[in-house]
Amino acid sequence: MIQSFMQIISGRFRGKRLTPLCDKTTRPTTNRVRENIFNLVSAKVRGAVVLDLFGGTGAFSAECLSRGAKSVIVNDIDSHAVAIIKQNTALCKTHDISILNMDYIDALNKLKLKGYVFDLVFLDPPYETDFGLSAINFLVKNDMLAQNAIIAFETGQNIIYIEEFDIRSRKYGRAWVHILARKPAKA
Repeated sequence: MIQSFMQIISGRFRGKRLTPLCDKTTRPTTNRVRENIFNLVSAKVRGAVVLDLFGGTGAFSAECLSRGAKSVIVNDIDSHAVAIIKQNTALCKTHDISILNMDYIDALNKLKLKGYVFDLVFLDPPYETDFGLSAINFLVKNDMLAQNAIIAFETGQNIIYIEEFDIRSRKYGRAWVHILARKPAKA
């Protein structure tokens, strides 16, 4: 299903239209699913350092900027997607965003070297891959998540258990959305 339009749902830039990415390799998250995800993570956005690792259209990043995130890093390997991300985040007229155009592992390595720690992470990789779980493992192993970090992970399958997180899952059509809340460190 192709959406007729995408827009920022809430915050300073509410209602601003976003440019869709119309190609066969990108599956944009619908406004409805994105709104439901933000209903689950909204308390984490204001003042957060955010990573949108598989950026697609940049809709999650633009939404975070609109809702008061401190800074956003968005990455996509596809240069056409990065051009759309630049258009969509320019609508927010902000300088709190960094846009990367590389493989997700290269992006994570670059961010690790710069010492980034994230409060909120969005993962919406291609469904038929293990990229999302690989990214979660990388973030945990390299201490790139704040103590109370949340990961919003959209995938085509249900996740049963990841040791470091409490997980809430919801199904929207073909999509599963998993909200992973980092468990407190054991004493």
